[in-house]
Amino acid sequence: MRDHIPAGKLEAKWIGPLTVTRINLNGTYHLAAPFGSRLAGAVNGDVIKPWVERAGMVPDVLTARDAERQLLAFRQKILLDQHTGEEVDT
Repeated sequence: MRDHIPAGKLEAKWIGPLTVTRINLNGTYHLAAPFGSRLAGAVNGDVIKPWVERAGMVPDVLTARDAERQLLAFRQKILLDQHTGEEVDT
């Protein structure tokens, strides 16, 4: 999914990979993040693209602190509490 508000000029412009959980007739999709957390509402099909894993792909290496910071930012941005359906406060 396209990140409309990236943290910086050189930051990744895409969030994911995410899983499509439901497709609506109007061209919108319901998405879920890893571990089953779902996004708030439907997302327009124009802001998503298929995930293609490439053989030469080299993963980004993060320190534990950077990884935790990135995870917290990700959760604050798009994840929902599975039980209440409200935004997660961390």
